[in-house]
Amino acid sequence: MATKTRKQLKREAQGTPLTPRTEEEENTFLETIRKIVKDELENYQAEIKDIIKENIKNTNARLDKISQDVTDLKQSLEFTQDKIKEEMIKVKSDFKNLERNVKVIEDDLLDPDYVSSKLIELEDRSRRNNLRVDGIMEEPNETWEECEKRIQDLIKEKLEITDVIEFERCHRMSFQKNTTKNQNRPRTIICKLNKFKDKQKILKNAKCLKNTGIFIYEDFCKDTMDLRKELWNKVLEYRSQNKFACLNYRNIIVRDHGRDRVVR
Repeated sequence: MATKTRKQLKREAQGTPLTPRTEEEENTFLETIRKIVKDELENYQAEIKDIIKENIKNTNARLDKISQDVTDLKQSLEFTQDKIKEEMIKVKSDFKNLERNVKVIEDDLLDPDYVSSKLIELEDRSRRNNLRVDGIMEEPNETWEECEKRIQDLIKEKLEITDVIEFERCHRMSFQKNTTKNQNRPRTIICKLNKFKDKQKILKNAKCLKNTGIFIYEDFCKDTMDLRKELWNKVLEYRSQNKFACLNYRNIIVRDHGRDRVVR
């Protein structure tokens, strides 16, 4: 007996048999239908399983990502909290230091000696690029330009400095102490240089003025100048003992056994 095709079986199942069926054919037909249904169900189940597996896989992947994101967020929050704590500790420490510094400043401002010393220091700093020159003859009605020219000539001819030295201004002191010693003495010239290194260069070469009656020295406020005059006498005492000694701002540097120490 020839085997019927699936198409023929489906048509027969729909009630349109191609030929009359015997009981044996009816049983065969039913068995074939069951097999077809079983195969279809198995295929459908396999497809459903594959779809479910894929969905489960995707869902698990999304859950894993969400779990990782939550973990990362938690770690980030913990790190941020730790940083905030560290910053808070630092801020508190800085604030305490600031309070201590403010207290120190307040105490210093209530100390007249401290305030006076700071004012002296500030005034001396403002004269950092200044020099004083004594012993240059003064002409009547001398202008600032003429005064600067005398200094420029001194630098080139006596100090033998060929570099261009720029001054902001050069002028005589507005007054001189009215003493017998100063009656015929020209007024001191105050020079303000544009560059500190030029000032250092001039001071270094000032030794060339030995025995000329001209003196070049640093410019400070009156309080510092008076103190340096007192200290200079001590420098001479140390030198008379064959010790190296020199002035350093408001102090004396003395060299003992190859070591320098600061004294007043």
